[in-house]
Amino acid sequence: MMLRRPYFAKMAMVAASMAAFAVGGHFVAATAINHQQSKQLEELANIALRRSEVAVDFGVATMTLPNAAG
Repeated sequence: MMLRRPYFAKMAMVAASMAAFAVGGHFVAATAINHQQSKQLEELANIALRRSEVAVDFGVATMTLPNAAG
């Protein structure tokens, strides 16, 4: 005769497995999302830096232009 696990023990194992999978998936997804957000924030900072450099260059060029009125 083969020994069988009780129904409650099987259901507890299934529930524990599902919970472990869900928790693991949550941490993996959170890590992936944080990495993507960091990457996008760095890209946004680089764009803002380039735009501010262009604005400063334009301001310097405007200030150094000779006065047309004389």
